[in-house]
Amino acid sequence: MNYTECIEWLYSQLPMYQNIGRAALKKDLTNISRLCDGLGQPHKKTTFIHVAGTNGKGSVSHILSSIYQAAGFKTGLYTSPHYLDFRERIRVDDQMISEENVVGFIEEHKELILDVSPSFFEITVAMAFDYFAKQQVDLAIIETGLGGRLDSTNIIHPMLSIITRIGLDHMDMLGPDLSSIAGEKAGIIKRNTPVLIGIDQDETKEIFKQVAQEKHAELYYASHLNKMQGEQPHIVFGRGHNLESIQGTYFLNNKKYSFESDLVGDYQKENIQTAFHAFSRLPLSYRPAPEAIGKGLSAVVRSTGYMGRMHVMQRKPLIVLDAGHNADGIQALLDSLPNTGGRLHVLFGASADKDIQRILSLFPSDTRFSWSQAKVVRAMDAKLLKATAANLGYTGKDYTSAEEGFLEIKGALDSKDVLVVCGSVFLVAEILSIAT
Repeated sequence: MNYTECIEWLYSQLPMYQNIGRAALKKDLTNISRLCDGLGQPHKKTTFIHVAGTNGKGSVSHILSSIYQAAGFKTGLYTSPHYLDFRERIRVDDQMISEENVVGFIEEHKELILDVSPSFFEITVAMAFDYFAKQQVDLAIIETGLGGRLDSTNIIHPMLSIITRIGLDHMDMLGPDLSSIAGEKAGIIKRNTPVLIGIDQDETKEIFKQVAQEKHAELYYASHLNKMQGEQPHIVFGRGHNLESIQGTYFLNNKKYSFESDLVGDYQKENIQTAFHAFSRLPLSYRPAPEAIGKGLSAVVRSTGYMGRMHVMQRKPLIVLDAGHNADGIQALLDSLPNTGGRLHVLFGASADKDIQRILSLFPSDTRFSWSQAKVVRAMDAKLLKATAANLGYTGKDYTSAEEGFLEIKGALDSKDVLVVCGSVFLVAEILSIAT
C-alpha cells in the first residue's frame, strides 16, 4: 500500500464528519480508548497542552508550537482539519509526519482499526499520539476537533488546558447557546490542572468557574492578566492593522521586548495574547526564554505551516482566503480587511448546518456575492445556497465549480477591488490548491 492508496482507504473505510456530519461523531471515548490501549497507551507517554474553543483554538495551537520550537523544544502539533495534505494534521517541529510513517501506521495496525471501527478523526488522533510518543517529543500541542467533553483528544491529561473564545457554532451537537457550548468545551478541564481562558465572556464565565471549582483546577484569564501591566507580564500591540504583520511589545521580568509576527488579522492579537499568558502557570522547565517568544511569534506561518486564515493570495487587486465559517469568524475577517476604495466581492460557500442569515447580514450592503460549494457531502448545494440567500435579499451568481467561479471573478476585478473567499474550510482548501 502506497501513501495515496492508504489515504484513499482511510477516506473510504472510516466515517468522516466533513461527509456525513454528526453521524461520524462518537458519543463517548470508548473507541479512542480502545485504539490507544491497542497501541500501548501512547497518550500517557507525552506531555501535553490541550486547546479547545470555537474560534482561535487552531491559531493558539500554532502560536504555541512556534514559540516552543524557537525555545529549542522538540514540539508535536496536532490540528484539524487539513487543507491540502492529510499530513498537515500531525507535525513535529516544522515537519509534517512523513508519508512512510502514515503508511506504516495503517499497515501495522490495520487489524486493530478494523476491529475497533473508529471514525476518521479517532484514527488520526490515535496516529498523532503514537507518532509523538515514538518521536519522543518534549511536549505536544493538541487542538480539539469539536467540543471538548467527548472529543477524541480528551483522553489526555495535559499540564495545561486552554479554552479560546466561545461562539455559536455546531449548535445541533453542542447546544443552543453560549453557556451550553461552554459547558462542552469545559469538558477538557482536568482535576488539579490549571486552565487558561482566553477572554472573559459574560455568558460563559460562570460555567468555567463552576467546572474549575469542581475539578480543583486553577482558573485564570489571559484578558485579565494582560490588564495588570506594570511589572506583571503583559503584551501590547501596535495600533491599526495591516496585511503584512502584527507588531507589538511584551514585558517579562521587568524587561521590554519587541516583536513582529508573520500572522495577520486583528483577531490574531487576541490569540497571541492568549498564547503569551499560557506560560505563567507552567513548571519553570516549560517556560520559554523571553527572547524565544518574540522569535516564535515572528515565524508562526513558516515554522508550523499555518494557513487558511487571512491568507493573502494576491495584493493588487487584493485577494484574501479565510476559513471563517461562523458569525464570529466572519466578523473578525471583515474587521481585518483594509478599505481599498474598491468593491468587495465575496465567493461564499457553507455547510448545510450554518446560520446563513446571520452570517450574510454581517457583510456590507453593497457586497457583490457569488455562491459556490466545496466538494464535500456536507456542503450546501450552490443553487440552494443562491435560493436561500435570495429569500434573504442577497443576489449573486452560483458556481458548481469553486475554481471556475474564483477564476471568473478574479479576472473581472479592478485594481482597487477586494475578493474574499470564505464560509467554509473546504472551499478555501480548494482555492488554496489552485495557488499551489
